[in-house]
Amino acid sequence: MAEPDTTPVRHRLQHVNVAAGTDGRQRGVGFGASVRTLRSFAKAYQDLQGTIRDFVLPDPGRKG
Repeated sequence: MAEPDTTPVRHRLQHVNVAAGTDGRQRGVGFGASVRTLRSFAKAYQDLQGTIRDFVLPDPGRKG
């Protein structure tokens, strides 16, 4: 069994503290690249689901 992570939360989430700042307003740091990556993974997953759906349940009105 793996040892639990005993690092304080404030150290594990240090990048969030830097982005938010002490006054709660976002500073110049953004998470745009992460959001774009997550959106691309979500889109690819939806495309995969569509391909599987079309293979398993073909459209009866479509020939070929």
